[in-house]
Amino acid sequence: MSTSLLNLFRSPSRGVAAGENGQPSLAARIARHSTGLQEFSRHIVGREGLSILDLGPTSPKNIQYITTLGHKVYNEDVLAAAADPGLLKPGEDGAAVLDVERFFAENLLFRGHQFDAVLCWDVADYLHESLVKPMMERIHSVLKPGGVLLGFFVYGTGYLALGFLQHAPAAYAVVVLSHTGGAMVWVFSTTMLQLMSDDKFRGRVFSAELSFCTVMLAATAYAAGFAIDHGIDVRVVAMVTGALTIFSGLVWLLMGMSKGSEQQALGTEY
Repeated sequence: MSTSLLNLFRSPSRGVAAGENGQPSLAARIARHSTGLQEFSRHIVGREGLSILDLGPTSPKNIQYITTLGHKVYNEDVLAAAADPGLLKPGEDGAAVLDVERFFAENLLFRGHQFDAVLCWDVADYLHESLVKPMMERIHSVLKPGGVLLGFFVYGTGYLALGFLQHAPAAYAVVVLSHTGGAMVWVFSTTMLQLMSDDKFRGRVFSAELSFCTVMLAATAYAAGFAIDHGIDVRVVAMVTGALTIFSGLVWLLMGMSKGSEQQALGTEY
């Protein structure tokens, strides 16, 4: 990995106040160490043909590093775009405000393309507050649904396999693996709800989510028990559960593909 890329992620935090005599304060001199870049690199190394969206300033070294691994890079400097004075418009009180609708009408547009990874690091820290949430929603709309999709298929495949197993230890292991997939789906859904919900409504949104989840757990447990009590083999019930979960994953995939096809293109491809 290029030294400049590593230094970027290990440099002190920007934008902090200076101390006496114009020297950086103690907080400014504390290096901000992070494993984010290493994790990102681990995700893309050893794979080929990934599409990566870089939302920071154009970096020839970053482009060279990523393209050398066999990936495509789409670069769009959202910070420079947001600083365009042409985006300012008069507000209700006469003061200049950022035209958010125009910004997203002119930026972060893609031609039905979806990305495997997004490199943005602390870009959101330097954007106007009104742009952050819509930007995250736009990024989410063009990300391939890999994590959620994997969770659906791990869960569904495990319950399908449960219908064929003959030994209890193997069945226990498969159930644990299946619920690992379920946990993945729950984590991703929670993250997406955080991105899509306003702060003032977030508590009520998560209360409603937990309520619906509890109702669905009770309904499915009742349906499974009802089926078994009426003579349907427990293996068949497990396999139907797995098949329905995989079907849900396919619906999720189709929804993601249809949403991505509505996007149009902008940005620079390398």
